[in-house]
Amino acid sequence: MHVQDNIELRPATIGGQWGPFWWATFRVLLVLLVLTWWATVLARLTRLSPDTTRTPSVLAPGLTYLPDSRVQLEGDWVVQQLGDGRLVATRTAGDRFRFQFAGTAATVKVRAGPDAGAILVSIENAHASLRSVNRFSLLRSSARLEMVRIVNNLVPGIYRVEVTNEDGGELAIRALVIENSPGVWWAWLPPVVVGITFLAHLLITWWNTLLEALGWFRVRPEKSEKNAST
Repeated sequence: MHVQDNIELRPATIGGQWGPFWWATFRVLLVLLVLTWWATVLARLTRLSPDTTRTPSVLAPGLTYLPDSRVQLEGDWVVQQLGDGRLVATRTAGDRFRFQFAGTAATVKVRAGPDAGAILVSIENAHASLRSVNRFSLLRSSARLEMVRIVNNLVPGIYRVEVTNEDGGELAIRALVIENSPGVWWAWLPPVVVGITFLAHLLITWWNTLLEALGWFRVRPEKSEKNAST
């Protein structure tokens, strides 16, 4: 004896048929907006591009040869010819030069050698909440142009730097190199990876709900009922 339930099949309503699809679409768009906003914030947090028309005295990232009007020289400085280029030099203790830069690091291209001495580098940010002083020795066994990084691993921003001839040795500067790179890029990597992974999951869900709404794909119902025989 076979018992069969008479089940009336009713067509799915439009709301019930397309509801999961629109909800999945909303979640995909929401995650895309969040990722776009995060990318914009990340770019602003890790890189600073100053408007040089508003801040003409601030050195932007890149190479700046001396002498330059944005670099203030104080003391008995002279200009020396070196091949096709020039250097600004002094041999007086206490002579200094100052500049402002926008970025995360600063390097001086300086002539090091047996006649060179030591320099003191002081730095502070625009709000004077960061102040530090470091000493660098330029004494070498032979004369040569050398890249000396005097400021490093800063949060992107605008800083004031003062470099002082400490002991009266030769201080000859060829150029300044300003860098602007995120120092903690790895800190932003996990949220981005998680966001992209979640977005991929939502896109797969969205595609499945679209196929289901179009009738091209049906979720297989659980086999909760079978033909019963007595």
